[in-house]
Amino acid sequence: MTTTQNVLDKAKSIRSKNIFDMSNGNVLISTIGGGVGLFIGYTRGYNLLLSFIVGATIGGLANYIVSKKD
Repeated sequence: MTTTQNVLDKAKSIRSKNIFDMSNGNVLISTIGGGVGLFIGYTRGYNLLLSFIVGATIGGLANYIVSKKD
């Protein structure tokens, strides 16, 4: 199989993956991680926008770790 075909197959599999998959606690861990990140950002004195960015980053990392566990 050529390298181009490998790349296209990977792109197709990524596209077909449901990013809103509610199994394995993805939504729960994203919500908890986002809330913790928002709390950490806001208590450290960041403005609200930066706190949301910190929360989204922590929530995304937590979701990635839970998804990677499979």
